[in-house]
Amino acid sequence: MREQIAISFVKYNPLSFTPVSIPGHGQVLVTHHGDLGQGRFLDPIRNISFKFDHLPKEATDPQLHNVYSKAEPWRAAMETVLKWYIAQHFSTGVCTVYEKTIHNQQIIIGCMEAHQYNPSNFCNRSWKAEWKFTVSSPITQLTGNVKVQGHNFEDASVHMSTVKEVEETLYLTDPVQAAKEFVSIVERAEAELHKTLMEDYASLSDTALKALRQALPITRTKLDWDKMSSYKVIPAPSN
Repeated sequence: MREQIAISFVKYNPLSFTPVSIPGHGQVLVTHHGDLGQGRFLDPIRNISFKFDHLPKEATDPQLHNVYSKAEPWRAAMETVLKWYIAQHFSTGVCTVYEKTIHNQQIIIGCMEAHQYNPSNFCNRSWKAEWKFTVSSPITQLTGNVKVQGHNFEDASVHMSTVKEVEETLYLTDPVQAAKEFVSIVERAEAELHKTLMEDYASLSDTALKALRQALPITRTKLDWDKMSSYKVIPAPSN
């Protein structure tokens, strides 16, 4: 049974953009983009690899892993602005930006993950996004995939999930300027999604959720993603 669970987690964790803390280094996402094989994953910003145990979700054995790339200035610029963006909107968010060469093309891939798991209040939320573009001056195509999931549960269980696909033109004048335009596109697209989610949630609360005893989480408020950075989980009092 444990072996079957472990196999499932090997597939699930990278697809879920699982955040992990590397001892002595900081946080990074475990994704299939950073999979180096043999249970090791890449932290591109610190140029290290680490071994990841999928069951306890622990990182060990960090080692130097230098990978030279002409696209590193683009990767680093995108990571800088994504870190800024996450700090503005999410209290627990983590991002990792990769550079990969596919068919002789240099591709920048930005992954983001934020979540609020609060089972004591009968609600869990997660927000994942993947943004990518090919480094091809002066114009390239930026594509994004944003996935939001919610789960409210008490007596009844309600799962909500939505995916937003984005495609925009990105001008690659230089890494710093392109990064500013990149994060502006990300912010605009996710703000639109957030607005739609809040409207849909309000409509759902007035219709389908009225049939449940608990139309809102036990906090009696909707989860406003724009205010994620101010939310805190209060531990349950000890008996």
